[in-house]
Amino acid sequence: MLIKYNPTKGVPIAMLKNPDGTLTENAAIVFGSFISDNNYSNINEQLIRNTSCFYATFLKNKLHVNGDFTFAYTDSVESRLYTPVPYSKAPDIILQRGESKMNESNGKTTYTGANLYADYEEHLGQHYFKILLGYNYEHQLFKARYYQRNGLINSSLPDFSLLNGLNYTLTGGGNEWRTLGSFFRLNYNYKERYSFGFTGGANWNNFFVNFFFQGVGKRQWWPGTDASLFWGQYNRPYSWMPTAILNNRWSEQHPDAYFPRFRGYTALNSNAELTVLQSKYVQNVAYIRLKNITVGYNVPSAWASRVHMKNARIFFTGQNLWTWSPIYRLMRTMDPEVIEGADPELSPGAGNGMSYPMLKSYTVGINVTF
Repeated sequence: MLIKYNPTKGVPIAMLKNPDGTLTENAAIVFGSFISDNNYSNINEQLIRNTSCFYATFLKNKLHVNGDFTFAYTDSVESRLYTPVPYSKAPDIILQRGESKMNESNGKTTYTGANLYADYEEHLGQHYFKILLGYNYEHQLFKARYYQRNGLINSSLPDFSLLNGLNYTLTGGGNEWRTLGSFFRLNYNYKERYSFGFTGGANWNNFFVNFFFQGVGKRQWWPGTDASLFWGQYNRPYSWMPTAILNNRWSEQHPDAYFPRFRGYTALNSNAELTVLQSKYVQNVAYIRLKNITVGYNVPSAWASRVHMKNARIFFTGQNLWTWSPIYRLMRTMDPEVIEGADPELSPGAGNGMSYPMLKSYTVGINVTF
């Protein structure tokens, strides 16, 4: 018999059933377990979680005390039944493909966490102080057991403990971790120079993003002596020259340039011309910085359970990825977050701004819990 191909009419290339109604071998391999209706996978998860918090103020609202305690318990049970699928390759001959077994995975997680912290703030004239002290404790215990019965005699029995078969497998494991620590922070502000910071986050369809911005809303900075990152060769003529100065220094062709006529040593010591206090070179070094951002994806539990994982998360984290400051309109040779003074280890005794900048960092990772 000759079968001609007709693009307008589908022709099966792998039959699912034989003429007598039995499954073909191909059907048994591909989706026989769905047709036989004997196999199944059942997941039952229970979660108990509670967080209790308290807040109190003392000393005319100058002292604030906060605390919280979290308890969580998760019990996850997954049962799977596998039964052979009958199929036929010849009339009146029934074969079987697949295993006859049932397994059950049981995981129990207990978590406790506590935080206790207090802060005290005080105004002394135009000076503002705030001190924060805190303690943190976390503990998690995970226990897992895995049962399997092979060679089932009667797969219709309703409970794992009632199943009869040839072999019985029992394995187990788990993990436990505990962290505790304390933290301390001291904030100082003079004349309320508008220090700020804010965080945010969003979740959508298992995707998530969290971010933290930090900055200072108003701050003036005087370069002073020996600040070569700002003055360049006005400081020392054999030093480096910021590219922002090259096209912005006085010449007959550029009489309105920001920087004066080039001459070395005019910004080196307290007797030099450019170190005399005046308003022209006072800089606005207010800034805003993206200190941290995390973008990630929570793998659906249904996908993770296929490889015996409880959950999985893929993420990217960046530190100090973006900064803006009014001084960047002039030059970008300094980090406005560490612009006061010089680094005591790398350049002790040097001028303002001679500090190692805040480094950018990138992290790509995956968190997996079994």
